[in-house]
Amino acid sequence: MTANANNTKCGFVALIGAPNAGKSCLLNALVGGKVSIVSPKVQTTRTRITGIITEKDTQAVFIDTPGIFKPRRRLDRAMVAAAHDARDGADIVAIIVDVGRKDAVQTVRKLLDRMPDKNGRQIILIMNKIDLSTHAKLLPLTLEMSKIYNWDSVFMISATRDNGVADIKTWILKNLPDSPFHYDPSDKSDQPDALLAAEITREKLFLRLHEELPYGLHVETVDFESENDTLIIHQDIIISESRHKGMVIGKSGSMLKQIGTMAREEMENIFGRHIRLNLEVIVREGWDEKSEVISGMGLDPSA
Repeated sequence: MTANANNTKCGFVALIGAPNAGKSCLLNALVGGKVSIVSPKVQTTRTRITGIITEKDTQAVFIDTPGIFKPRRRLDRAMVAAAHDARDGADIVAIIVDVGRKDAVQTVRKLLDRMPDKNGRQIILIMNKIDLSTHAKLLPLTLEMSKIYNWDSVFMISATRDNGVADIKTWILKNLPDSPFHYDPSDKSDQPDALLAAEITREKLFLRLHEELPYGLHVETVDFESENDTLIIHQDIIISESRHKGMVIGKSGSMLKQIGTMAREEMENIFGRHIRLNLEVIVREGWDEKSEVISGMGLDPSA
C-alpha cells in the first residue's frame, strides 16, 4: 500500500507580506468564511492562522502570517519568527503586496532577499488592492515587478471585492504536491472556537476605537461553555496601561457595550448559536513580554 493510496494532493501555502497588505482579507475570501480578523490597523494578525480548502481530491492549507516588520518587543520577535517558519515550511509562498504603497517594489525585494533557497517551493506574487489604483500606475509597477524575480505566477486582485481571488484558488489547487490530506475535508480552519471568539472581540476593538486604541491590547477567552443552545463566553480585554482603561470602557460603559454587541452579533453568525458574552477590562503591565501569554497565542516565546 502506498503512502498516498487515495491519489490526493495536499500542500501548505504561506501568505506573507508587509503589515496591512491584505493577507487576512485574502485568506477569508479564499476559504469562503471568516477564519482571520481584518482591520485597517497594521499588525492585526499576531499568530499563524490556518485556513483550509478541500475540493474533491485536493486540499490546500493556507497560513495567514503576521506581517514581516522590524521587531521591537518579545511578542514582535515571536510574530516575525512565526511568519518565517510558515514561509520556510510551505510548498507555495504567496507574497502579497499593496499596489498603492510607494515602496511596493522595495518591500517585495526585501521579502525576496530574506527568502531562503527555493528548495522546490513555488513563489507567486499577488498584487492586491488594484481597485484603489489606476491602469496608468499598475502597468509600470507590473513591469518592474516582473524584472525583479522569475515568478511562478503573478495575480492582480482586489481581495475586499473578491476580484481575481478565484484565479488564485484555481492555480494553487492545480499546483499542490501529491500527498494525503492533513485535515478532515469538512474543516475550514484548525483554530479553536475560543481563540476565534477572542480574535473577533479584538477586531471590534480595533474597528471601534481606530487610532485611539493602543497597540498593547490583547483579548483572552477565559471561559467558553455550552448550555443548551447557548454559548456562554467570558473574555478578558487586557491592556498594558491603566490610563487606557477608560478609553476601552467609555462613559458609563458605553464603549464596552458597543464592542460587546458587535462581537456577539458576529459570533452568533459564525457559530450559529445564541451567545452570552461577558467582557472585563484588565490592566496587566508588560503582558507582551510574558512567556505564558505568547505561548498561549501559539507562538514561540523563545524566538
